[in-house]
Amino acid sequence: VKINPDQTIRDLSSFDGARFKLAKEYDITGLPMAIAAYMGYFTPPDSEPIQYELRIYPDHVSAVEKGIEYAEEVTGAEALLRAVDVRWDEGTKDRRGGGFHRHGLTPLYGDYVVVGNVIMLCEGRDSDQALGRCESLLFAAGISK
Repeated sequence: VKINPDQTIRDLSSFDGARFKLAKEYDITGLPMAIAAYMGYFTPPDSEPIQYELRIYPDHVSAVEKGIEYAEEVTGAEALLRAVDVRWDEGTKDRRGGGFHRHGLTPLYGDYVVVGNVIMLCEGRDSDQALGRCESLLFAAGISK
């Protein structure tokens, strides 16, 4: 499920059960309604570490109404990867993968999910891989069964 209207209010500590490794806390100035944004890593079983971006909102409605359009801008095959092209440019370099794509930049985050008040951008070469990795983190954190 790409958008789960779960009403539980979560924060970074909600991902402690998955041993989520925080790498950066972003300045959320310019990310409407967000109360926090983080980049970090989770290592699923039999995998190397996978990169995620967690954007925390006050509630599910704020995440959907204010956050989705910003997540869509920087995920998937058509992701905008240059600071000059995006509305919220904090962390832009972290959203680029290795290799080459159009204009020489490859999107790192193949897709995103919304779980309650959290938007998760998940590393993946395409939507299916990214959504599977989103699910792995949610399962490990005990957020989804």
